[in-house]
Amino acid sequence: MDDETEKVAKDKKLKESEQKFRNYVENSPIGIFVVQKNGYIIDVNPAAQSITGYSRTELLSMPFFNLYPPDENDQVIYFFNKLLRTGKSFLELPFITKGGERRYWYLDAVKIADNQYIGYATDITERKNSEEHIKQQREQILEFEQTKKLELHHRIKNNLQVVSSLLDLQSSKFEDEEVNDAFRDTQNRVDSIALVHKNLYETKNLEYINTNDYIKELVEHLIYLYNGNDISLNIDIQDINFGFDTIIPLGMIINELISNTLKYAFKNDEKGDIIINLYKDYSGYTLIVGDTGKGLNEDIDITNSDSLGFQLINSLVEQIDGTFELDTTSGTKFIIKF
Repeated sequence: MDDETEKVAKDKKLKESEQKFRNYVENSPIGIFVVQKNGYIIDVNPAAQSITGYSRTELLSMPFFNLYPPDENDQVIYFFNKLLRTGKSFLELPFITKGGERRYWYLDAVKIADNQYIGYATDITERKNSEEHIKQQREQILEFEQTKKLELHHRIKNNLQVVSSLLDLQSSKFEDEEVNDAFRDTQNRVDSIALVHKNLYETKNLEYINTNDYIKELVEHLIYLYNGNDISLNIDIQDINFGFDTIIPLGMIINELISNTLKYAFKNDEKGDIIINLYKDYSGYTLIVGDTGKGLNEDIDITNSDSLGFQLINSLVEQIDGTFELDTTSGTKFIIKF
């Protein structure tokens, strides 16, 4: 075969290859855009026209940027800067059709010459719509579940308040002060739990309770019940949020200690201070409940006491994996580490 015949054969093969490639491009369901470095479109296939709604003539007379909504400028700039810098880029982006409809495509672009880039656009609007629909359904389900849980806490709070009222009514039937005290102590324990459900419902936060707000409300409630108007509160609590399983036993512990202080530490309207500290350090959490009252009998064993209150406290401390100790070196301080 002479050189001329070989050249003709190569040209024919090249044309056949180019035609085959052109057929692939023309019949591809993926929108194909050839864009210059300045952003103007210089070639498109029929799928690109179908996806955008623009004719070939219209597309070849506009910058590629015109296909994007103005609110997506940051995304578009990021996409093209990466393309210019690395020679390739891909991203899910919204685009605007000729009819003004906002749709989505997955755009994958590569550099094909010094000043030319080719982009492959796949319309993913239906997939995005399905994802958004699923997302909305999930949000609705979560919102429904949240509402049901909040309603549950509200009902529990109301039921506990009913129990508290019944205890109050029942205690009025007895003249024995010791019996009345027992009823009131039980009523306070119920109230401390009801207060947790009240806070969960009001803050609409089902995971954590702001410990500072809860403890202050609990202690102020107890001072009101025991007429501790001459008692000064010294509360120093770090900004800590506890979950449901911790805050209830912690609240009941504080309820027992403060109730005990208000009943026994100060006599005959004696003035005094109640100290509550709660903080976190490297070893965990520390709760200190103290007072400047007359103090406890030094012989008392708080971990092995006949007192129902101390028995309950020890059980609750064990529930939060803690330790319980008494410090009488300066006033009375109960220290719970957990």
